[in-house]
Amino acid sequence: MIEIIIISYSYPPVNAPAAQRPYFFAKYIHKYGIRSSVLTSNSSDSSLGHSEWATELLMVEVIRTANIRIDSLRTLKNKSLDKSPQKVGIQWKAKLYRLLSELTIPDKGMLWIPFALYRGIKQIRHRKPAIIFSTSPLFSNHIVALMLKKIFKIPWIADFRDFHYIENIESAGYQFSWRFHRLLEKKVLTLADRVVFISHSMKNIYTMHYPMIANKTDVIYNGLDIMEYEPLLSIPQGKPFTIFYAGSFYAGERSPLPLMLALEHLVTTGEIPSKDISVLIAGNIEKHLQEELMKLQCYKAINFLGIISRKNVIDQAKKSHLLWLIIGNEVKHSAGFPVKGYEYMGAGRPILAFVPPNTEASDILTATGTGIMMENSIEHNAVTKNAETIRNVYLKYKAGELNNPLSTNKEIFNLFTRQKQAEQLATVVMQLIKP
Repeated sequence: MIEIIIISYSYPPVNAPAAQRPYFFAKYIHKYGIRSSVLTSNSSDSSLGHSEWATELLMVEVIRTANIRIDSLRTLKNKSLDKSPQKVGIQWKAKLYRLLSELTIPDKGMLWIPFALYRGIKQIRHRKPAIIFSTSPLFSNHIVALMLKKIFKIPWIADFRDFHYIENIESAGYQFSWRFHRLLEKKVLTLADRVVFISHSMKNIYTMHYPMIANKTDVIYNGLDIMEYEPLLSIPQGKPFTIFYAGSFYAGERSPLPLMLALEHLVTTGEIPSKDISVLIAGNIEKHLQEELMKLQCYKAINFLGIISRKNVIDQAKKSHLLWLIIGNEVKHSAGFPVKGYEYMGAGRPILAFVPPNTEASDILTATGTGIMMENSIEHNAVTKNAETIRNVYLKYKAGELNNPLSTNKEIFNLFTRQKQAEQLATVVMQLIKP
């Protein structure tokens, strides 16, 4: 059987979204004649706790290395994002975070690299894998793979899920470190035998900046594991008109106001009684945004659930009439489709999609028939248009038309399953190793 070593800083039981892709690749790729081992950190510094969704994969060897954590960076980052007037006095922490960010090259996994390299060398000598596969985030995963590639001359697939230098570091205004990030990104792209992206939009942006990779790129979407969503059940008649959101809010990119102002319009005009609405929010919200929401009549319809487990997120999504998705306008957000979006798709419920038009996300939601397109704006015309859309959906709720799971185009829908992605990765692996 063909052997592949997967390099990922995050892996279950860590509950970070970054842990899902390597886990599901490892779970399904053995069906295509490929056995995997996973090189990961034994302490990857996740603020989301531990997963209960990932069972142990008996066919996968997991090599957990030592690590030196950089917890303080997250604390400083969270404080630097709080722009409320009463927090002006902590802006020095924002400046310290920025300085530390410049010195943390390529990312918080920098201190993990020597541990991963040491264990990676031992594992490759022992198992002699045919392929190295590294997946970001973090970019440190690619640095480990680059070093192992140089030592053992094994074909290497670099999987890009986030932008690193382009559309990210280049726009951050870093004075000291941007040249190092650009050099590392170009080095990885040049030396990798194949480069995989999570969307065609992301692939096109990278090939425009780095034309030399055009003939060695592939697209393998993120996606959903159908097994996690079975069975899909009907919602009992009489349950309040329930809208569910999982994730964090922050001004500028993920604001709750475009939806809540539309609901406020419907409540104040009497078109929807406030008692009929239940808005469930699982995640964090900036204080000043919450204070804005508290000014609205429909605020009493909101129930803040706090941070809940991924399993509970999926269960709650399956029991809600509408799922609330927000994707920011910046290219680093709009060029892909978030894991949360696929989780919503798997839940079988319509998605209120506050996403930029003509993007990968809008295309996927339209093709699968799972999205209701909304305006991500608080301008009067946008609020009025959103209110009209929600009013029409509410009428379907009153008629009982939202109680049953969506009926989707299975052929298109299956393109976004985890097993399909493993099949696509297996194809790339076979192309690299065939004589």
